Amino acid sequence: MHVEFPRPFAEVRLRSSWFLLAAFLLSLGPAAAVAAADAVPLPPGVILERSLGAAASERFAVELDPSKAWRVRVEQEGIDVVVAAVDPLGREVLEVDGPTGREGVESLVIEPATRGSYTVEVRSEKKGVAAGRYTLRLDALSETTAEDRQRLRTEKALSEAGRLNRVGEDGGREQARAALAEAIGLWHELGEPRREAEALLALGAQLEVSGNTEAAVERYEQAVALRRQLGDRGALAGVLEALGAARLKLGRLADGRVALDEALTLRRELGPASLEATTRNQLCLVLQRAGSWTEAASCYQQALTLAKSTGDVALEARVLNNLGGIDSNRGEPTAALEHFEAALER
Repeated sequence: MHVEFPRPFAEVRLRSSWFLLAAFLLSLGPAAAVAAADAVPLPPGVILERSLGAAASERFAVELDPSKAWRVRVEQEGIDVVVAAVDPLGREVLEVDGPTGREGVESLVIEPATRGSYTVEVRSEKKGVAAGRYTLRLDALSETTAEDRQRLRTEKALSEAGRLNRVGEDGGREQARAALAEAIGLWHELGEPRREAEALLALGAQLEVSGNTEAAVERYEQAVALRRQLGDRGALAGVLEALGAARLKLGRLADGRVALDEALTLRRELGPASLEATTRNQLCLVLQRAGSWTEAASCYQQALTLAKSTGDVALEARVLNNLGGIDSNRGEPTAALEHFEAALER
């Protein structure tokens, strides 16, 4: 007779534990597993310089202590990114995306509920755009002094503005503008002109998106003055481009051209070529709007060459479409059709 003895309790418990662990890991979903496999360590206070292509992403592992608030700061150069934080269990904590496009700063504040390894993801969601670069830094935010607490409040306002802009919910952008206006005042009180200029650019972009271009121009002009004061020529180029484009929307062609001419001079000197291409395209629009079609067509051809050299298919399509518009203005329907069809093929 065969007698089956019960398994030892330790073996049953071990197998049960493995089953529970497997079930738990599966519940986290693929994001947690991917983050563990390819996340790059990001220690506090270390600046990482990275390159990123269209529709690409990178993940970074950060060890966070719940007794502190933490800021992730991403400076964009020629690439528009979304920044997200995921907790140790694979749950999204926060996701931000400001309104400044391929330049400016994304700022994300994490107040961790638990100690552990969090994941920060930086991703480009647009296809067909030129590759760009960004810098990434993690810092603990102190709350020791009154000034520290004011600084933390300002950082949280910027992070909230980025979150609200990202979700785009009803009233969200209005709240984002209020948060940015608060941050501008706080940075001014703290004597931080560089951070004040960053917030002014973001608020100008928010106002422009909402249709309040006059107010946007005022914020851009304030940011230009601060960038000149700081001698920050790279950031100045970006603000000048935004200012020139906004003036163009208002029909202020001469003023728009002044800002864009200076921006283009800086872009040609400092690079990158992808940003030079977008600035040149804006300048071409001014020439086209002014009726200088021959000069505008030549300008667009230069922008098209730059767009092709940087792999910016999206910009290629816009430039080709604009060339078609010039052909149409000149009464050249065949050439216009060729340019429009080429734009659609991109």
